[in-house]
Amino acid sequence: MLDTDTLFDRETLLDILVNVVPVGILLFFTLLFLGYGSYPSNTLVTVVQLSLILIPVVVVVVITYYAAKAVTKAEQAGGDEIPPGYSWADAEMTPEADDD
Repeated sequence: MLDTDTLFDRETLLDILVNVVPVGILLFFTLLFLGYGSYPSNTLVTVVQLSLILIPVVVVVVITYYAAKAVTKAEQAGGDEIPPGYSWADAEMTPEADDD
């Protein structure tokens, strides 16, 4: 049964995992750069380097949140719909067992 109280249930996390993995990788390398990087003498260069990584991370996190909300809403609103690629005729046809 679908738990309607949580946004990030197991199925939703599997759906948005394609966004979570790159965010984790980018954050790992950002922390690695901050911890072990050789900083240039110009601070502006460092700020630009970090902003080129962190701004897309923030955008992907926001998009992932709204994607999770949309997936959860679609799962909750789902009913007796026919999956994509099928028709009502396919759903009504059932193979009959041979009694021979």
